[in-house]
Amino acid sequence: MSAPARAVVIVTCERDLAINRLSVPEVIAHMAADEYQVIVPDGELARFRTALPARASIVPESSLLSGWTLSAIARQLPPATAGRAGWYLQQILKMQALAALPAGSNAVIWDGDTIPLRSPVFVDDADRVGFYVGTERHAPYFATIARLLGIERAIAGSFIAQCMYVRVGWIHELIASLEQRAARPWVEALLAAITGQSPSEFSEYETIGTFAFRRHADQCFVNHRPWFRFGTAYCGGLDRITPAHLRRLAGLFDFAAFERWDTGMRAAVRCRFRLLQRRFGTPATPQVNERLPGRAPLDLEHAHAARARPDHQRE
Repeated sequence: MSAPARAVVIVTCERDLAINRLSVPEVIAHMAADEYQVIVPDGELARFRTALPARASIVPESSLLSGWTLSAIARQLPPATAGRAGWYLQQILKMQALAALPAGSNAVIWDGDTIPLRSPVFVDDADRVGFYVGTERHAPYFATIARLLGIERAIAGSFIAQCMYVRVGWIHELIASLEQRAARPWVEALLAAITGQSPSEFSEYETIGTFAFRRHADQCFVNHRPWFRFGTAYCGGLDRITPAHLRRLAGLFDFAAFERWDTGMRAAVRCRFRLLQRRFGTPATPQVNERLPGRAPLDLEHAHAARARPDHQRE
């Protein structure tokens, strides 16, 4: 990053505290920022303040979303999707945290289960913002973007890449556009756009990235620097992450995700296949939706839906 961000924003909860103990200190070490906001359910403030470095500002969810409790979000969603209220809540919290920052500033949203292995590169010499990318293709995300903003997919890849550096002014503009089209507050408009036809119909990463590339293409570029999705499988479990694992990965990738669903034999094969790709010079763009020899692409979207972030299923 060429200059400190106004804030790095992480939304998390107690179930991810073990990985946050590893990820948050590394975020502070590898990314310059005025503030590191760790947004948690109100009842978990004390535990996070004790567990994380003093440089991390532990922020209660209620300070950002007055009135939009978990149950309130569930009531606004279609019955088929109400059980995913926590998954929608954490995305709304990220966007609201960005919207609360000054329009002229820059910020990073960062997934709390992701560990930076070296300093990410977010801005080029021309001061354009680089978006790390993956290859997920989940059509309902883009159907929702079209309903909310009237714009279509902007790049062949996916903006879902564990983190995103943004101009905060883009977020203000995005929310203003959404509210103008819907003639209602943005959170209400977003929830009203969810049809219930898929467990997952909104992605903050796809929405922000698509908006930025459609409205501010001259300020953006696709960042093909490598990152690694399969850290849990590589280490053999979340409780087996060691400094040696992270040092080895740092020779190949900018950051690695350590997600709970990334376990089992298929996960191990997927992990090794990705490492071989990286080591032997195949394309550097992270293969989020890996194709293994002789198999159809893996459906990681359904892996996400299966976990359903029950950690946020609370008031």
